[in-house]
Amino acid sequence: MSDPTVAAVAAYLQQELGSAVRYVGRAPGNSHDGLIFERAGAAGGKVLARLDPADGPFLQYDPVGEELLIKQLAVAGLPVPRALARAGADVCGTSFLVLDWIEGDVVSPRETSRLPDTERRRLAGEMVDTLTRIHSVSPDDVAALPRPDGPGPESLLTEFDRTLDAVSVDTLALDYARVWMQQHVAELTGEVALVHGDFRLGNVVWEADRITGVLDWETARLGNPLFDVGWMCMGTRRGTDPVMGLLTRDEFLALYRERSGREITGRSLALWQLVATWVRGCTELRLLNLALRTDATAVDPRDLSWRFGRHRTEAELLSLIQEVEDDD
Repeated sequence: MSDPTVAAVAAYLQQELGSAVRYVGRAPGNSHDGLIFERAGAAGGKVLARLDPADGPFLQYDPVGEELLIKQLAVAGLPVPRALARAGADVCGTSFLVLDWIEGDVVSPRETSRLPDTERRRLAGEMVDTLTRIHSVSPDDVAALPRPDGPGPESLLTEFDRTLDAVSVDTLALDYARVWMQQHVAELTGEVALVHGDFRLGNVVWEADRITGVLDWETARLGNPLFDVGWMCMGTRRGTDPVMGLLTRDEFLALYRERSGREITGRSLALWQLVATWVRGCTELRLLNLALRTDATAVDPRDLSWRFGRHRTEAELLSLIQEVEDDD
């Protein structure tokens, strides 16, 4: 990040927040880069200037809408960072959102899998409780999000169709899965609720064994809450497979049923895993395409395919399709 950018953002923050700030460092992300500053004086604490991406993994990213959503989620009582200000591109060449920095730890499944059983179960309960709270938010309380036609994944699939149309790499496996889903997802019914879209350990902040922040709401939507369940279960095929390094899949699903009151069958789980995996695959292909477009001579597409997990995703899609067909 260039020094002029840091200086321009710091000057803006000092004027907007009414206190001097000190640049701490960068906060890189999958879809955003950010600059961390520490406030001086009585206010104290850190703030994040999160830069809006010029061209990221999501075609329909709405930064202004996400700011409004974060404010609505805070009113609804969810643990989200407080939105402090929004700056236009005139400040540093890129528009950005200023958020309170949530102190705490972000952990990985590898770390949680090494914890004692009682600790893992306590963290799993907190994850499921937080997910249930998200799914319990009334659609009327998040007016920033458009309402879908129904609880099925059709609008989501249509949105990511545009992602596939925009890439210049081979999409044969995803195209096949898309046609197959068109013939099967009509059976996915249920309610319309708030869906995070990327709920996982990497997007929550912990203080001790309590979640103090849920991050990265750019994929949030109104839709079927079981999408989040399928997303969290991606990569699992058996009930004994681990979810988040905390519980087996069977244990996770039982806990979600208990806390949310929602039922999910093995077939519907496989279908929602398929939808989630397809969405992930579309995002991976867009990232691959962006990398090739940035410097097509400096990278090997085969290496990038592995880096973005493309082949793993394609194998999972075909395996899930086979699982559902075997159930027919």
